[in-house]
Amino acid sequence: MDYANMGGVVCEDPLAVEPPEELIVEMLIQYFIVELYKIRQKTNEGTRAPLRVVQNLAPDLTQRDAKKADEMDNIREFIARKLTRKLLRIVGAIQSKHRDSVYDEDLQQQFVFPILPGSYLAFTNPVLEFVKFVCAILGLAQDYQVEIGLLKRNLLELVGVREFASDAVFRNPCETLKLSNIPCKLCDSLRDFDFCRDPELMPSNLDVGPPKWICSGCGGEYDRVAIELELIRMLNSVERAFVQQDLKCTKCKQIRSDNVSRYCQCSGAYQLTLGKAEVRRKLKTILNVSIVHGLSRLKECAQITLENW
Repeated sequence: MDYANMGGVVCEDPLAVEPPEELIVEMLIQYFIVELYKIRQKTNEGTRAPLRVVQNLAPDLTQRDAKKADEMDNIREFIARKLTRKLLRIVGAIQSKHRDSVYDEDLQQQFVFPILPGSYLAFTNPVLEFVKFVCAILGLAQDYQVEIGLLKRNLLELVGVREFASDAVFRNPCETLKLSNIPCKLCDSLRDFDFCRDPELMPSNLDVGPPKWICSGCGGEYDRVAIELELIRMLNSVERAFVQQDLKCTKCKQIRSDNVSRYCQCSGAYQLTLGKAEVRRKLKTILNVSIVHGLSRLKECAQITLENW
């Protein structure tokens, strides 16, 4: 973000009025970043004067450390009071709207979770997921983990979920399916493809037929057939990795050294290194990608593999 070019519109409180539902998270993060910038800017106004020189003719760095401590204290105060109050108000408003959606079909559509190629979690509580997502993003500010943790605890209490409950743990809701170093057939520039998370690869409502993957360098189209064959090879490698995997001991975690022993020398039983459910989830992701992106050959192979799994 270009802090130097922040005008009056950007630096105003974006949450002074109730924002649209689809922009709440973006405006919250904007508000958080702008307020941190304001606090830092205000703190640094007093550091423009030259540092005081002590007796050994060296600058007094304790001045700078004191300013840094003041800045962190001001940010902690902002999170504990101002940000917490705003989030409690927003979460309360979302809860009220979610309750009203029971009697309004149009409003109910706003709380439906989107199904993406990498979706694998079954969400049922939109308000809880909003709290988890917002706190996960704010938690990227590593210096304020304690304050963000207290904020999350207050929000979870409002939602009715305990802080250390399994439902309160944030998990990325989207699997990843990547191909690295895909070359453009015109300019040979390389690009990594993430078929589940890259919005540039997703089909739009205006697309007719399968989505086109365009090179950002020359504007040419990537070779869909070659990419589909690579995904089929990936599908086969996933199946082969499960079949050819080693077994490990449940107690000492050592890999089985022979193909005969039923138990480890420590008397522990052997188990799969790669779980069947994990592989099935990967196969399901590949199938979803083939459906969304119109890859018919990959879809046929993935369906056959998944049905026989």
